[in-house]
Amino acid sequence: MDPLYQVYCGNTGWEFMHLESEKEREWVASQLESASREEGEQEMIRRWKTVRRSEILDKWIGKKFPQVKRYSLEGAEALLLGLGTIASSAATTQRQVILSMPHRGRLNVLTSPDLLQFPSSSLIAKLSGYPFLPTDEGRYTDDVLSHLFASTDRMTLLPNPSQLEAATPVGQGYAYGLSHLASKSTPPSNPLNVTIHGDAAFTGQGVVAESVNMASLKGYGVRGSIRVIVNNQVGFTAEAREGRSSRYVTDNVKAGALVAHVNGDAPSDVEAAMQVLVDFREKFGKDVIMDLVTYRRWGHNELDEPFYTNPRMYKRIRETKTLSSQIQSELLSSSYISESEIRAFDTEETSKLDEALSSISSSPVTSPHLPHLNNAWRTHTVAPMEQDPSSAKQQVTGVAKEELVEVARESIKAPDAFAVHPRLEKILAKRLQAVEEGEGIDFATAEALAFGTLVKDGYAVRVSGQDCGRGTFSQRHAVLRDQNNGDSFLPLDHLNQTDAGRFEVINSPLSEYAVLGFEQGVAWSSPDVLPIWEAQFGDFFTGAQITIDTYFASGEAKWGLPSALTLLLPHGYDGAGSEHSSARIERFLQLSSEPIRRAERKWVPNVSLVNASTAAQYFHVLRRQMKQPYRRPLAVFTHKALLRSPVACSSLVDMAEGTSFQPVIDDSTIKSADASAVLFVSGQWYYQLLKARKERGLDAKVAIVRVEELSPFPYSQLEQVIKKYTQATSFVWAQEEPENAGAWTFVQPRLSQLLQDNQTLLYRGREALPVPAKSLGNRFKEEAGRVLEDAFTF
Repeated sequence: MDPLYQVYCGNTGWEFMHLESEKEREWVASQLESASREEGEQEMIRRWKTVRRSEILDKWIGKKFPQVKRYSLEGAEALLLGLGTIASSAATTQRQVILSMPHRGRLNVLTSPDLLQFPSSSLIAKLSGYPFLPTDEGRYTDDVLSHLFASTDRMTLLPNPSQLEAATPVGQGYAYGLSHLASKSTPPSNPLNVTIHGDAAFTGQGVVAESVNMASLKGYGVRGSIRVIVNNQVGFTAEAREGRSSRYVTDNVKAGALVAHVNGDAPSDVEAAMQVLVDFREKFGKDVIMDLVTYRRWGHNELDEPFYTNPRMYKRIRETKTLSSQIQSELLSSSYISESEIRAFDTEETSKLDEALSSISSSPVTSPHLPHLNNAWRTHTVAPMEQDPSSAKQQVTGVAKEELVEVARESIKAPDAFAVHPRLEKILAKRLQAVEEGEGIDFATAEALAFGTLVKDGYAVRVSGQDCGRGTFSQRHAVLRDQNNGDSFLPLDHLNQTDAGRFEVINSPLSEYAVLGFEQGVAWSSPDVLPIWEAQFGDFFTGAQITIDTYFASGEAKWGLPSALTLLLPHGYDGAGSEHSSARIERFLQLSSEPIRRAERKWVPNVSLVNASTAAQYFHVLRRQMKQPYRRPLAVFTHKALLRSPVACSSLVDMAEGTSFQPVIDDSTIKSADASAVLFVSGQWYYQLLKARKERGLDAKVAIVRVEELSPFPYSQLEQVIKKYTQATSFVWAQEEPENAGAWTFVQPRLSQLLQDNQTLLYRGREALPVPAKSLGNRFKEEAGRVLEDAFTF
């Protein structure tokens, strides 16, 4: 019984009887019960040096920079030993480790010579107030010390925001992108995804459960992640009993994962348990979890007084010897090391830090280079510096007609004997007919043409979201289903071209936060990947607001990391009520870095925001994401009412060679000299205004100009249009959204700069509301009629 007692009642507690597979349970028991460990001198010294070096770093920073919140690893240094085990195992199989973690211990992980080898000089420069990113006249805002990141050939630590656990799905997506979305001729890299968590956040943040749920799903699985919980037994100031209802921190989300609970003051057990977890993940391709039971030597940060809120816990902590001291005592008692060797090691490590600080103090720090997560980004250009980006010529994104017809044919082609639904077969045939005839191409067909031509050009295209295979409004049908056996087929992933990129359409789980975070990770994996997340309804993005604020809108400014992440957000007022009507355009416009004053613009703004009114415009903006020389996040406000509407269909000539996206579409139906009023509009409301103008007999008097792109704001194009209407005395912004929503508050101060001093931009739309739209059908219709009437009242 003694060997079994040591295995199951020692410093490690195992949970594996919940595993559904008997084979997995037997494998774990065999590994645990047959393991033998002999503690050698060199192994003990190696562990001591690892944790001692970390402790020296924390104490040195505390002495030299006493007012800095470093979120030290003190009390949980065993994390470095566990990560070292992972790194060693990954090196033997030539795999890269993808690491995402919160702030605590981040500096220790970064600078560890066994892990990321981040130069001490770079860390101290950041501590001293120097920037991490180049100082390009305000292009980059940089980020705080605890969000630093780095990448080597063997390990990448992804950046994180302050919102705990937001990085968890990003890491999974990044690993997936590297392993699944390289070109078809490139073998998958199969990286090892590792996520580090605090105990309070692991149970308290729902995005963890969302991320764990994706572990084995098609289109999201990375053959298992290694999840390490640094269990300080406290969250901020709340003790464990205040932070969770379960006994163990892993109870709520362990799912089918192998779980090890390990005493963080038992370094050899930490390494042994981690090796079993790594081997289990490697063999079975499933998640594993280590609950590393440790403590936090200081408060939430080093400036806090933890005795205010946790006196009993911190009395025990103050009485506890550090891990390096515990190992050191064993080394001394075994005569493996001497006091003089300990002093020499401490002096050497401290001197390295002192010398780095001295060199920074004595000579100016040069502007750092732009960081890259992987080599694919090293030759990628950043967005240009232009006084007025809207004046730049639009990227040509048109495609030869012959190629468009070919893609249209392949986009609906199914294998022989594949039973497509009869009704869908007719729909697909009509799509092909429209392309072959060159007229009546709707949004779904234009989208398929954009995707197909990009894939033929070698780019990877990935679309994910709830019900996105079919499309929320049954418009896409990118995935065909055999009506006899249920098999699926993705025509655009089987193009007749050997060097074509990959194409994926993935129905996501019922999640927004983790799924969008995953797509952000995919976007960072390569500049040649177009990841698209489609919200089932536009306002569903609010479930992922943290990712939108901290990654989508600000990731490049904070971290210098561009991406082509694209959001498709259904938007449009059709009586659906307070929800399902609005994609909250106003919130995205608020995130744009477009200055209010035109003269102050220096850079292409951080996000592109498009409200396309025709199928061709939608086609071009999707292709522009990959064809322009830089990468920029994009949100497209798609319109339910226009998906099949004949008025929004396009001709093949609108997508042919030499054509491009148009940020502004002038009114070609009117003589500019005859117009007495100009209405500016964005999105599907244009067609309602067009109909109302005709009904009122104003086709020759009122021009309607479409603003298709709101950010970057198209100053130059609008200026050219306005100059044409020399006789116009009224200028109106018309929208279907309420006054405190939509584009009005963004457009008004910018568009007004283009008008003469005696001209005023008028507002015509719904009154300000606390909801996007009223939910009673009759009131909604009455209001829509009134808003249209007001639009033509000058």
